[in-house]
Amino acid sequence: MHYFRKRHMYFGGKVPMAEVFFDRLEMNHVLEFTKRLTVDSPTVPLAELLLVKLQIVKINDKDLKDAALLLSSHDIGDSDNETVSLPALTEIGLLSDWGFHYTVTTNLRKVQDFAKQASMLTESEAKTVQERAGKILDYLEKAPKSTKWKLRERIGPRQKWYNDVEDW
Repeated sequence: MHYFRKRHMYFGGKVPMAEVFFDRLEMNHVLEFTKRLTVDSPTVPLAELLLVKLQIVKINDKDLKDAALLLSSHDIGDSDNETVSLPALTEIGLLSDWGFHYTVTTNLRKVQDFAKQASMLTESEAKTVQERAGKILDYLEKAPKSTKWKLRERIGPRQKWYNDVEDW
């Protein structure tokens, strides 16, 4: 595989390592950016930014904190204007890829639990994070799933549902 065409890694200086992905993020799950790169500036849209964290199968406290801070400062809705877009989650593939959906919903519940005990959040912020994560979970639960998704759901986590990621 030619990683240099998809991903660059830079080491050294004040930042020990930086990764640059081109058109897609290929980690535990694949996030395609090409169709939505121009939706927001200077970063990818907030839905994708949140999913960069929530697609991590072995999520750590830093990633939970990042997801909680994003949810505490940005509402959930139907647009991309300073909002985590629910329709974008459909476009990104959470309703057609059971494994991606499973990882994201598992991690959203972890974000809710993290917010309950996070000293960096006020009581009000913690409640906001829990409600916004709950809104995404509710949307994903109620939204119609593809036949492929439903068939894969029958197997569940008994079979590996994610890609392994090399540690740098």
